[in-house]
Amino acid sequence: MALQAQQDAQFSQYMFNQLFINPAYAGVDGKLSFSLIHRTQWAGLNPTFDNGGSPNTQVLSIGYGNKRFRSGVGLHFVNDMIGPLINREAQLSYAYHVPLGSRNGSDAKLSIGVRGGIYSQTIDFDQFRALDPDDRLIQSGVLSQTNSDMAAGIYYHSNTFFGGLSMSHILPQRFDFGQEGSEGVLANNVYLLAGYNISVGNGLKRNLTITPSILVKAIPTNLSGYSFDVGAIATLNDKFFGGISYRQEESASIILGVRLNKDVKKPTLQIAYGFDYVFIGQDAKSPTSHEISVSYKIPLFYHEDPKANTPRYNNVK
Repeated sequence: MALQAQQDAQFSQYMFNQLFINPAYAGVDGKLSFSLIHRTQWAGLNPTFDNGGSPNTQVLSIGYGNKRFRSGVGLHFVNDMIGPLINREAQLSYAYHVPLGSRNGSDAKLSIGVRGGIYSQTIDFDQFRALDPDDRLIQSGVLSQTNSDMAAGIYYHSNTFFGGLSMSHILPQRFDFGQEGSEGVLANNVYLLAGYNISVGNGLKRNLTITPSILVKAIPTNLSGYSFDVGAIATLNDKFFGGISYRQEESASIILGVRLNKDVKKPTLQIAYGFDYVFIGQDAKSPTSHEISVSYKIPLFYHEDPKANTPRYNNVK
């Protein structure tokens, strides 16, 4: 018998976790960035036996963009715990940025990225309760298996529109833990993300930016196996933001956050919280999920004109 289920972790704050989705996002903002996101899914879920508990996921991402070399690199780590199963990954991304000229006062670019790393699964077989105590597929103890992993993507970025297409797990891997007949396949996953920044009240002391976005997740081998998240975030004066989103046939979310320094020449700390309410499938799930994300970005500046950095030119009249 074959079963299908979600493999990659999902996030309501996907717009703040784009390196996890697409390797081409690495270094797009031209900054040195650090971000951490934690998600507790179906908080307070009570299992029918043993301890169990709610699925929870952490992603740590580091990105760096270099305008001079038109490149970006990224590194992310994932820890995804679902009952007796723990998925972990460590991935290194590289992206090449192709300048497309100025668009509405900012440099637009097309980015092409790849990444590679390792993906591991750990199963505590002692947490399973077999209907048949002699089932040969149910092993004992905690077993782990690690495979290589790859992803690729493209990404477009300007001050108004952003979007990308990517595929993870390009080389499908199998996890059998040395037991023939119990293979689990790490299948291809395709992501399509798009968003648009709409400015309201330009020229005012306080301005508003509304950013609608959509994320579509699909499995190429199963055209019916897709889902989407759609939402919008409003940002006031480039400091306070809040928004709502909807996950197809599952839940609705509220996102609130603040940026503690909006000066583009100084480091910026951003903190955000997401609350999900599940309205479909509550018989098998707890109704709420929670997310918190923290990111810190350090601007990096590159001057192509030596006059900008050389005192001998600065004093010439």
